[in-house]
Amino acid sequence: MQHFATLGHLLGGIGIFLLAISLLTRGLKSAGSEFLRRMMAKWTKTPLHGLGLGLGVTAILQSSSATTVIVLGLVNAAILTIGQAIWVIMGSNIGTTLTGWIVTVVGLDFDIKPFALPLIGIGMLAQVFIKSPRADAFALALTGFGLFFLGIDILKDAFAGYADQINLQDINGKGGFYLIMMFLVGFAATVATQSSSAAVALILTGTAGGLIGLPEGAAMVIGANLGTSTTAVLVVIGAEPDARRAASAHVLFNLITGIVALAILPLMLKFIAEITQALDLPASDTVSLALFHTVFNVMGVMLLSPFVPMLTRFLERSFMSAEEEEGRPRYLDDTTLHIPAMALDALVRELGRLQNIAARAALAVIVDTHDDDFHADVQAAIRYRAALAKLSARIDGFADALAQQRLPDDTLLRLQYALRVNRYLHEFVRLSGAVEALVPLQEKKKLPPSLLKENRQFLDRCIKFLTLLEERKPLPKTALALLKKDGGSLKDALLKAGVRKAVSVSELSALLDAASHARRMMEQAIKSQRYLKILEDEQQNVTEEKKPETLPPVFEIEEAAG
Repeated sequence: MQHFATLGHLLGGIGIFLLAISLLTRGLKSAGSEFLRRMMAKWTKTPLHGLGLGLGVTAILQSSSATTVIVLGLVNAAILTIGQAIWVIMGSNIGTTLTGWIVTVVGLDFDIKPFALPLIGIGMLAQVFIKSPRADAFALALTGFGLFFLGIDILKDAFAGYADQINLQDINGKGGFYLIMMFLVGFAATVATQSSSAAVALILTGTAGGLIGLPEGAAMVIGANLGTSTTAVLVVIGAEPDARRAASAHVLFNLITGIVALAILPLMLKFIAEITQALDLPASDTVSLALFHTVFNVMGVMLLSPFVPMLTRFLERSFMSAEEEEGRPRYLDDTTLHIPAMALDALVRELGRLQNIAARAALAVIVDTHDDDFHADVQAAIRYRAALAKLSARIDGFADALAQQRLPDDTLLRLQYALRVNRYLHEFVRLSGAVEALVPLQEKKKLPPSLLKENRQFLDRCIKFLTLLEERKPLPKTALALLKKDGGSLKDALLKAGVRKAVSVSELSALLDAASHARRMMEQAIKSQRYLKILEDEQQNVTEEKKPETLPPVFEIEEAAG
């Protein structure tokens, strides 16, 4: 009977502690989530800032998992780069060790019930009587803080009851196999609770109760540290490639740090003993364990910091989506720069690929390839645009490097054409997002039939021309005139709908802008094709050993394009 009572005591303590962590994190996130996001976006420009911010945010939230989830969200939204995310994640690993110190210094050495219970009472009363959302969030956090200490107190008593029945210290000195078992127990504790803070608190209270020895506790802390990576893995299931890369960085950091710490555990424990003595800290296993938790995470940062650029490059080549794979240069090779003819040939071929992919990206905005009707594949379009921006920048860099060589006048003119093609396609891709606003109109059956008809005709025209571009087929010479006519008709239909109040003024303004940008998008595509065709024809003449034609001046092409 005593055994079941002690078990119930233990389970209750775990439950209260998990509830405390949840309330504390939820309250602080609600009170300052936007502030935290702005801080992360703004203060991660340097590695040191990212490391410090990750440490500080995690110390405040008392949850490295919460920090990681915020980081993954910002990476997914392209607000943080992979390199910035890695430094924040490393900082969060150090920040999470504060929990161990709170448990050790406050929770285990003092009778904390007189302190914890008033916090719970004040927090709950504030939630009942204060209706401000921000005050309510802080009250929730205060309640969580009180429950945090109450949970520690209950766990401490529960482990003291088990210490007489089970003593894991008996396995001390029986070899590395048992330490690996303890490592797995720590890992499982974090996976089960989805909180490394809870797992570390369990380990520390077990150590304080005499149930766990220092070597076993250290191995369990290493396992708990790795176990927190599972949250990141679960969060990024189905997420964008960048989020998966950031989660992989979290797993790799914790895995490498854990393997090294476990391999040199005896040396680390000797080092911890020397630090404890040098700093005149209390000679207790719990203090040594809290210090070990901090030291081995700091060691991990020091160990892996020099390899962050290499890790970033490795991760950027991993988890490539189909769109990102297509956005990588296929023909550009810096070794050809000293042979201008070959370099220019490669540049023209890459521009042809860029045009093809850009057309496909624009089509993805209007038509889902798995659907016969208008339905934007927005995520695919976003991935295409990000990949194309990188490819366009790589083309610009290659062209700039080629321009540094000594080039004859005709090659310089061809290079000028190539740069114009890249510029037009860059604008084409940038403006393609505007078409998204026109697609949902077709689903609004209450709109005037004339507006739906003109919108469909305009989108059909865009689809037809984009399909020709994707298939590398020439556009009709009247393409610009047809687009101008359809765009004008759509604009008139939108204005009539606005006058009749079928659409609001704000919606009308947004739709007029979208129609204008869509027409300009297609104009950029048409101009890019005309310049590119001249370059490809000239390239074909060289291949067939025909006499190259004199390229027309730029202004003549501009006049022909309208």
